[in-house]
Amino acid sequence: MRELKNPFMTQTFAAVGATAVPYGHNVSTMTGAVLGNQKQIPKPISNEEAKRCLRVADRIHSDLVEVISQLPEHAQGGSGMSRLLEIVRNTCQRISFAVQDPPSLQTLIRLPGVKGLHQFVEAARRVGVTSEAADLLEASVNEFSRLIDDIAGSHTKLTDRLDSSIHGPPGNGMNSDVGTRANMYAVSSQLTGGGCQTGISINIIDFEDEDTLSRTYINGFVGASIAPSGMPLVICSGDNMRWAKEGWNRKLLDDTGLKGRTPTALIEPFTSSPKPEITGRGKEGQLLQVIDPADLDEDHSLDVVTATRTTWPFMNPETKECAFERVWYLVNWPVQNLIFDVYLHEKLERMFRPSVDALMWYPGLSIPGGDKWATRFPSQMKLELLGRGIASSHSSLWHRHGELTQHAFSRIEVDPSEYVGFRCEVQYPIWRAGYCMSFEELAPRTEG
Repeated sequence: MRELKNPFMTQTFAAVGATAVPYGHNVSTMTGAVLGNQKQIPKPISNEEAKRCLRVADRIHSDLVEVISQLPEHAQGGSGMSRLLEIVRNTCQRISFAVQDPPSLQTLIRLPGVKGLHQFVEAARRVGVTSEAADLLEASVNEFSRLIDDIAGSHTKLTDRLDSSIHGPPGNGMNSDVGTRANMYAVSSQLTGGGCQTGISINIIDFEDEDTLSRTYINGFVGASIAPSGMPLVICSGDNMRWAKEGWNRKLLDDTGLKGRTPTALIEPFTSSPKPEITGRGKEGQLLQVIDPADLDEDHSLDVVTATRTTWPFMNPETKECAFERVWYLVNWPVQNLIFDVYLHEKLERMFRPSVDALMWYPGLSIPGGDKWATRFPSQMKLELLGRGIASSHSSLWHRHGELTQHAFSRIEVDPSEYVGFRCEVQYPIWRAGYCMSFEELAPRTEG
């Protein structure tokens, strides 16, 4: 494998200190029967049914938010809500998940069943929620129940019909393999003992000076869940060049290093409480350990967003070629949605032509070089031009993404209007794939 020129390898690790097992032996195939009999493709909902679903989603979302707002702050998330109301944790987590984003068809998919919602209403009454709020929510749940009876017959069948409408039937362009990727997410979550609603990657790249580049990297997990028997959730922001061990300068946004306890790695307004412990470890302080399930006695849910800043030479001192070529998001922690953004300063953006690929990465945590055809997945994602500034930084996959982007630019005190954004947005990104945003140099920079 040739030596890579690019320093940007963003890794999301689900295990620490794991030994890679060589491939080529003891490999067996898995048939579709392992995942159960193939179901008949559900009929998508009609336009009129969709309008009714949206009305129900809007009403029940509003009434749930009002009831939840009357609970103590410590009980407004899934686990705390379950303890206070003394009902099943899964019911509370699904309710908390359903109201996290603005109302949509996804709201009805994320909600628990009618029985669980009625249990939630009665429990909320017991702990002192006002009668008016509880009555309104109960009426919304009853309307949700009528909707299910009228157009599906069960919540599961309604979910299948809504999912078919949102993603489209098999063979429908970019969404043709979304069902397969969703199955992979479910299996990988079981194997690792964890998963995440949305993975966040925001990269802000600029010239530090004439010969040096800088990157501010925001990495986050929204709606992450970890089981006591699962793997640790660890974030890593690393490089893949031998020479970069000397030229790479990695710090937190407050200019402290990544060694030992590093609580300032967290972006607190976007991290849930209580705050997870963050530690820098490894030769270059590369690993940020978020949470170890060995310390848990029950399922744990959290949001965590971290930030680091790095600088490195614009030219590779060994090859004398440009060292900015690719930015990666390596998927090792199962996520349902990925928002992967790169913002280039206008001076840098004029020098490169961007593209995006989904590639398989190697067991030893290495990534392919020039021969991307050998590891490229058949299903490819599109690269979206966000344009100049951050006016288009919001995302339907997470309602606070635009807010986080604005916060990041404010923290580093740069003008976002001087940057051009690119985005790769994926539902159910492939586990163990590398989403690679490549930047082809349009004209080599001349000396002097």
